[in-house]
Amino acid sequence: MPPDSKASTSPLLWVALLFTLGLVYWQWSQEDSTVPSEDMLAKPGLPSRSPAAEAVPNPQLGGAEEPDVTNASDTSSEVATYFTRALPVKKASHVLFAAHEWVPPPPKPQPPPPPQAPPLPYAYVGSMQDVAEGDIVILLQQKKLLLPKIGSQVSPQWRLDREDAQAVYFTYLPLNQVVMLSKTKTVTASQRQAPANAENNYSEEMFNQ
Repeated sequence: MPPDSKASTSPLLWVALLFTLGLVYWQWSQEDSTVPSEDMLAKPGLPSRSPAAEAVPNPQLGGAEEPDVTNASDTSSEVATYFTRALPVKKASHVLFAAHEWVPPPPKPQPPPPPQAPPLPYAYVGSMQDVAEGDIVILLQQKKLLLPKIGSQVSPQWRLDREDAQAVYFTYLPLNQVVMLSKTKTVTASQRQAPANAENNYSEEMFNQ
């Protein structure tokens, strides 16, 4: 390189170096004026901090975030609500302290028996066979002598159906139920006299006809 070029570049380098030093000094003086001194930070009664200091994280905390006070209060309120809310009311399947009766319940009433025909109001006295009107059975009702024919209706409730060697059979018409009258049923002496007179009178009437 020629010696003239070195002489021309040396002043430019010095000018650039001086300019750079001046710029650095100016920036340093500006930063020094904005940052508070240590004496000001040490004085009590100045609790306020600059926005730059608040924005710088604490290196001892390792960049950990501050706890969220709002979320903590919300969580505590939810827990309190959970433990203070009313539980659902369920009906007990059985009452524990209800009164109990140890006496067995009374038995259910039995159904009423089916209706039955009343006892026959007649007493057997005898019978007359081979009569023109048909076989006649002589019956006694209290002191009244009856001479119904086989198959006829003795009263509104009773019908004379048939006769055999042991009994006379009637039908109770309201229930259509058969009732048997035994021929062995005894009759008193006074009751026997009335049927005898009735037989004689009936024989006389038949003879006169």
